[in-house]
Amino acid sequence: MGIRSGSMTPTTLPTRPAPGRFVPRTSRTRFWPIERGSSPLEIEPTGLQGPRMFSGRPRFAKSSRPPLYFSIRSEPDHLAPTSSFIGAEMPKSKSHKGLLKRIKITKSGKIRFRRPHSRHIKSNKTGQQVRSYRRPRYARAGDMKRYSMLLFRPLRSQEQSIADLKDREASTSSSS
Repeated sequence: MGIRSGSMTPTTLPTRPAPGRFVPRTSRTRFWPIERGSSPLEIEPTGLQGPRMFSGRPRFAKSSRPPLYFSIRSEPDHLAPTSSFIGAEMPKSKSHKGLLKRIKITKSGKIRFRRPHSRHIKSNKTGQQVRSYRRPRYARAGDMKRYSMLLFRPLRSQEQSIADLKDREASTSSSS
């Protein structure tokens, strides 16, 4: 309970642990702050006093060497791609699954979807709005290029009729 002769350390506190050593915390003991050493694990003080002075989770020490997942390593020679294989991999043509869940593609290639704000809370909407929400809505011509790129298939908008497309193809094939 008193102070030892020739020392300023109270006898109730434990001696200072070795630098860089992880010391488990108990409910009755208090530990001195641990010096930063070369060990990868150490405890950082949280600013609290008393038995909750340290957070119980070990932290990574700051060192001059970056962690392994940031280090730049060259590939071994047996894994390096050769010149004959560069660019030989086929590109992936995956259709956009999130878009496919929200639309329906008709047999003629149109995209039909539900209007926004039509699912619930219709009590503050007029009857004209609610009736217009029931009607099917089709994608416009300005969006069809983007949709066809996302879905990897040819599509057509509601404004394009099949007869117009056939006339356009016939005129381009006859002129060339």
